Amino acid sequence: MRVWLLLLLLVTLTGCLTVNADELAGRVAHAPEDAVFDWMSQQPPEVGDTTAIRQIVHFEETRAAVLLSFRPEDWEYAQPALALFVVEKQGDRWVAKAHDYNSRPELTDDILSFYSPPWANAEPSAVYGLVVDERVTSVGLTWEDGLEQQVQVVNGSYLSIRTDAPGTRGASVTALNAEGHALTEYIRANK
Repeated sequence: MRVWLLLLLLVTLTGCLTVNADELAGRVAHAPEDAVFDWMSQQPPEVGDTTAIRQIVHFEETRAAVLLSFRPEDWEYAQPALALFVVEKQGDRWVAKAHDYNSRPELTDDILSFYSPPWANAEPSAVYGLVVDERVTSVGLTWEDGLEQQVQVVNGSYLSIRTDAPGTRGASVTALNAEGHALTEYIRANK
């Protein structure tokens, strides 16, 4: 119990949890991030030694999205890789049910990266990425179906989850500063 309180305090103070996945292997997944680390510990070593949880978004009472960054050995980008997991609560434990783990970003530049996994009929739909430029405080998103959203940057990342439109992908992303001015925009070519 003391360890969990210390981890919670660490996450609260640093805003980003970085741990060795092997240290968390085999534990009962009492929190969404436990389910992700359990899954990660069962993968080949090229996953990388450490991961950093960027965001945990509960989008239903028994479901959450966990966004984490990591650096695989063969990763060719300056920014770390991202993985998005959907976890579900089953009884007293959380279980990783779906994930976007091996995809490459559609965009990565000196301001942000953009991911919108093509999960066919996947639910939830997701758009996410890292934000490198500290001037970016929020991100404007436009989805394939025309819905527009603005999401805040949290721990150097952005994440939007939709359960109302399975399989819908992001069409564009705009990095915004505190005054709401666009710093960069990316429009996916094959909407």
